[in-house]
Amino acid sequence: MTNTIIPAGRFSVRTTDSKAPSSYDLLGRPDIPAIASAASRISATVKGFINDPLSPLEGRDQLLAKWERGIDVNVEGGARLRALDAASGKFHVHLTPASVDDGSSLHVALAPQGDEKNAVVQDHPHAPSAPVGFYNLDSATAALSTIDRVLTAAVKEPTTLNVNRLRAESILARLDTTQSYLETLRADQVKHPILASLKDIAHYAYKTKKYGDEKDQQFKQAVSALKTYVAEHPQMRNELKEQIKEEISNLTADQKKWVDWRASTGIQTFYVNMG
Repeated sequence: MTNTIIPAGRFSVRTTDSKAPSSYDLLGRPDIPAIASAASRISATVKGFINDPLSPLEGRDQLLAKWERGIDVNVEGGARLRALDAASGKFHVHLTPASVDDGSSLHVALAPQGDEKNAVVQDHPHAPSAPVGFYNLDSATAALSTIDRVLTAAVKEPTTLNVNRLRAESILARLDTTQSYLETLRADQVKHPILASLKDIAHYAYKTKKYGDEKDQQFKQAVSALKTYVAEHPQMRNELKEQIKEEISNLTADQKKWVDWRASTGIQTFYVNMG
């Protein structure tokens, strides 16, 4: 699904300041000038000269990239990436296709440094809004790789302004820490292959129509097998045990949401029934 948004091979991009409001606008941070305002650019120019009289423009760009971190990247063919701060403290990256009829999109909420396990990656509008984990390891890896390609193209594009290049590089650095966390999970999965069953558990959770049906039974059996495995491997590191526990809890909650939704509406949408 993620491969349909961005063309294969090389592609061109055009990068600009993000026109979306940032968390600084929403929170009214007094220490940071309003986004994209003339005052902020003048202030950054002055401070850039004070910090580095020999390279004042570089200093200005570094300050602007820190104050106004959002960018828009228009991709050849019509897709667009928008990156911006959010009041939640996470940094959001949206990648949307050229046509709304495409049905696919990518949304990433990068958590603050050191909290990569709470990053959220959704490769479909209906995908669960939950922290990354074993249940979506493959799709999350592919989604981050796609966003990485777009941001890398923005950095390499000769027409990209220096300040926007700095912004893209900063986002790539945050993206890299989340990708590294996913690599840690993948190494755990190689050591404990049963962890791949969390992807199946997620599938059973989202396909359960009512408690007691076939998917619900498969869900319960797979969860039971995984819990038994963890109990039989006391040497497993505590962080990994906690990760498994959290994923099972999140998927159990999502299963209940779907079951309750289907029971309350009395209708079946195409998305619910597609197989």
